[in-house]
Amino acid sequence: MQRMEKIVRLLAKRISREANTMAERARQALTEQQRLLQRNFRKSWKTKMLVYEENASAMLAAAEQHHYAERVREDARAHEELRSARAGGSVAHSWSSKVQHLQSELQMYLRQHRYREAERVQAQLSRFEKQEQQAQQRNITHLQEQRLQAMRVKQEEQLAKIKAAHQQEKQEIARTCRAELDAMTRQHEAALQAVEERRLFLHERVQAILKAYNDADALDPRATGLKLIRISQLLWTSREVQQPSEHI
Repeated sequence: MQRMEKIVRLLAKRISREANTMAERARQALTEQQRLLQRNFRKSWKTKMLVYEENASAMLAAAEQHHYAERVREDARAHEELRSARAGGSVAHSWSSKVQHLQSELQMYLRQHRYREAERVQAQLSRFEKQEQQAQQRNITHLQEQRLQAMRVKQEEQLAKIKAAHQQEKQEIARTCRAELDAMTRQHEAALQAVEERRLFLHERVQAILKAYNDADALDPRATGLKLIRISQLLWTSREVQQPSEHI
């Protein structure tokens, strides 16, 4: 009977040792698994972020190229307007009443062969036409500058919106990445907690079996045998439960 009791005690110690050993192996396996998962996850997200940034840069470059083309077209339009103004095309139908009056007066003097008066009017007319052409050109230049400035402001606003959208998307990607990493960490911690709970359960179960049959030994000789059976069952149960954790 004492020998069986000794065997029971030895088995109980063995179960406790194996529970600790298997729990430590499971923790190491889970930790290594977590390290590999996080490394692969970060590598995958880094690749995704690089691809996104490349696409965002290409989109921004395309927008800037489009804006540049718009400015080139506007510059060409401005040059054409100024060329036409210098040639008198854009102001031919917009002379002031003063110029129109001098033009009519000049034609009248020419028809009447009053060349002295015509020469005088021609000098005045040339001076006024030149002044009005210069004023018209200044007005055209001012309008062009206003159009270009408005275009630049609009383009800058568009680029700012594109950049803000890209920044917001990057932040959303980072938040998603962090959320998934946090979920992985919680899952890992839950797995470690389950291993620890199993280890504690085996220790508590061993002590419970020893205590349950401790008082019965004196009354029933079979108690030690039953205790040995229960302890042996617990040993095999611990191996079956803990073994899969080693291959996670």
